[in-house]
Amino acid sequence: MTEQPNHARDRIYGSAEPMELTYKPDVADFRRWLLTDAERTVRAEEERLASGDEGIDRV
Repeated sequence: MTEQPNHARDRIYGSAEPMELTYKPDVADFRRWLLTDAERTVRAEEERLASGDEGIDRV
């Protein structure tokens, strides 16, 4: 049986290209992350309201 490729293991043990460690997020990255989180929050709230859970207190 041949072993399946495991790209994470290959990177750890050096048989593949090294992972990019010099990446630094910029303003566009932070903006994209904030918008994604906001969209996820709005979607979850819409689903909660549609399911009729608005009377349940959440801690």
